[in-house]
Amino acid sequence: MAKATDPRAIVKRIKAQDLGSEKANVTYRLTKVVVDEFKKACEKQGVGQGRVLEEFMRDFVAASKGER
Repeated sequence: MAKATDPRAIVKRIKAQDLGSEKANVTYRLTKVVVDEFKKACEKQGVGQGRVLEEFMRDFVAASKGER
């Protein structure tokens, strides 16, 4: 079974990051229910949705390389 990502660890990494990195615009089509729940969870944690998605992507890439 896949290891779940710890939301607290993601929030901690986000708050420690430098915002000066170059950014890119991307568009994804996602299920509305999931997007709404994700938005509420991000608001509750006080973090931006894009920053959380970026951390999920980092985790995914690192895991696919066997780094996490």
